[in-house]
Amino acid sequence: MKWCLAESRRRLNRVKILKGKSMSLHQDVARARLAIRFKVAGDDLVPFKGCLGTTNLAKSFTLSATGIYAGTKHIVRKAFEPGRSPPDNHLVHRKAGVDEDTALRAQGEEHCREITELLDADAAYDEQLALEMLVVGMPASSLTGDDAQDEYFYNNKVRSKDKAHGCRRITSRTWPTDPVSKEIASRFVLSKNALAQLIRFSDVFRERFERCTQNMDVESPTLARRCKDLASAKHRFDSHSKPFGRSCLYLPALIDTAQSILDERGKGSGEGKAAYDFLEFLATDGEERLLLLGMMSDAGNDNLAFVSCFDDEDADKSSLAAEVEHLFVNITYLFNRGGVLDTGYTYHVRQILEQPRLIHLDGCVVSIGGSRKLTDDLFAKCLLRMQAWADLAREVVAAEFPNFEALSSFDVFNLKTTVVDPDTSFAKLASLLRVGKTTQNPMLAKNGVTMGIG
Repeated sequence: MKWCLAESRRRLNRVKILKGKSMSLHQDVARARLAIRFKVAGDDLVPFKGCLGTTNLAKSFTLSATGIYAGTKHIVRKAFEPGRSPPDNHLVHRKAGVDEDTALRAQGEEHCREITELLDADAAYDEQLALEMLVVGMPASSLTGDDAQDEYFYNNKVRSKDKAHGCRRITSRTWPTDPVSKEIASRFVLSKNALAQLIRFSDVFRERFERCTQNMDVESPTLARRCKDLASAKHRFDSHSKPFGRSCLYLPALIDTAQSILDERGKGSGEGKAAYDFLEFLATDGEERLLLLGMMSDAGNDNLAFVSCFDDEDADKSSLAAEVEHLFVNITYLFNRGGVLDTGYTYHVRQILEQPRLIHLDGCVVSIGGSRKLTDDLFAKCLLRMQAWADLAREVVAAEFPNFEALSSFDVFNLKTTVVDPDTSFAKLASLLRVGKTTQNPMLAKNGVTMGIG
């Protein structure tokens, strides 16, 4: 039954692609598997999307750009093979003959090559190089057998980098550059011995953390819904914003959980040592580190909202420039103007730190927090560090979302905002669509594009 449903979907995909006039392909490599999704539209301008296919690069090809190149061609060809990989060959009676299958595969592959106008992949070097090879051809020394094609997608107009992946680099690339921010992220969430990881992978500690959250004084309806864990997906860096945020919301419960683990297990065990290191980390400059945790959580939350704008196949391309500008406005308000101190996770952490908390380490008692320790100099010091992060974040955004990129020109179709330089955007689109008079531009000529004027 599953195979029948999958084959009916593949048949629908073939019908839609063969009727299509323009198509975009998005490829992604994860765990040695290459997956390709497509979006196609015909004369009716109604888009249709689906999965073109997947293949195991490690098993059938290589993990290099050449392997991705060959795997992409393999997926395109196999997408037009009826009755592929049935569960039991001798129970499947295919009506079409071998010659008809071969003709359909050749027709479908050629049609895909003709109508594919946009290729999209992650910014990884091998994936981008594979796109270039699919458009401009492989080096002559690499051509063998069926791969001896000069230009596979010969009508391609745009090669793009996946924006959702680019958004995630705003935090994944910048936090490790500052030793203090890196250590905070490691102690709370990212490292193997981080307290969030201990709670996530231990039923005992998770139950203890949940019990500690129930003992908290609750004034917010959000906190009334008790947190049970601090889970996140390591391969999606933006998902770490959840354990970061929860660490701020349930900070007293987190500290109490670490104290109970240390008291029960002692420093001699791995879990007890991890809890001891966490509490010792807070015992020195704890107010500054906790305030920075709140600020990093607010930054991560803004980044998560930014990622969600592009982590969707149906994202409005005309809003790309507006979303980038909105992110810049938020960052400027939070860190350059100090707005983060009065809103979000940082404000919540400030409220918690108004009351001192006690930590027991090696027979000594250490106090964290207290209104006297929350000075203007401390706030200024934390803001200065986050302002440096904001500068780095802007540079990452400028690299991932360059204003000369073709997709950035679609901002002229966003009627909610005013475009600063509409003439330049229209000129880029004219070049992209090959309309109007054309003159050769050295930078665009490198990618086989001419600048449209008129």
